[in-house]
Amino acid sequence: MCYTALALAYCQIESEKQKRHGRWLPTVFVLWGVIVSYMVAGHGGNLQFFFFHFNYDLIQVFVFIGIFKYVRNSKNPAALSTFYQSLILYSIAIVLWMIDLNFCSLMESLPLNPQFHSFWHLFAGTGCYLSCMLVVLHRTEVCDIPADVAWYWGFLPYVKELKGEEANQFMMMLKSGALLLKAKKNL
Repeated sequence: MCYTALALAYCQIESEKQKRHGRWLPTVFVLWGVIVSYMVAGHGGNLQFFFFHFNYDLIQVFVFIGIFKYVRNSKNPAALSTFYQSLILYSIAIVLWMIDLNFCSLMESLPLNPQFHSFWHLFAGTGCYLSCMLVVLHRTEVCDIPADVAWYWGFLPYVKELKGEEANQFMMMLKSGALLLKAKKNL
């Protein structure tokens, strides 16, 4: 999970049209990931817990702040709705994980353990996926590529580049602010 968060942080930092940080930034992130992996794998108990969560949470807070700045200034309504969905999923993940962490012995005594820690991974992973989509939406906006959120099979979102007349209409509505007003009204 730390490697995913580091990759997301890198993509967010380098989301402008031109690279700003050269090769040193990905090198530092890879080294960071290796050191954290060693510290987590080489220790147990509370120390392992601290190493993992301090690093993962630090990266996630950094990513969240960057995404929040993007969403606050974005004209694309898909960014706002995707941000809220991501925030809700992360919140559910944290609540389930806190229940599992603080009531572990109670959960194990139930006839059927709900395994909230596994649900934490599911919801946090989905929240991370949506955060990745927000980084992609930001990149498309920076590069003036018309893009919106589309859905595979009605439940799996992805960023879709718009082309032709669909792109022209989207860009006109985006520039006029009509899409953002519609999105805020629907929320």
